[in-house]
Amino acid sequence: MEHLKKNTAQVVKFDNAEAGNISFINKDPQNPILKLCANGDIFVKGKLIENDIEVINALKEFIAGQRKIKSINVDKLNGKIFEALGEASMCWTETPKGTFQSSKVLEIGNKLSDDIINLINQ
Repeated sequence: MEHLKKNTAQVVKFDNAEAGNISFINKDPQNPILKLCANGDIFVKGKLIENDIEVINALKEFIAGQRKIKSINVDKLNGKIFEALGEASMCWTETPKGTFQSSKVLEIGNKLSDDIINLINQ
């Protein structure tokens, strides 16, 4: 079985034993909260509630899309952003005069980080 997301409460599994099935598990792996079957059957806590292949296909597409975006380490992202901003600040043919406004760079970097995270979470 392939794990998509796992924390203390939830696991999403693509069941290889029952090809094409997706189970949403909360504590007891034998009794998924939600099971989406390849044939369109939808089970909630073991009870067949619906048979809708369009719903199943839409959920599979959604879940597949979620696997493409891995969790982001914000500290590493910010490190890369500020590294790039520091390098960009040195792109002058002549050394500029005046005081470097590090607080402005911090503001720009934080805004860029927030914008990237918001785009990913959309």
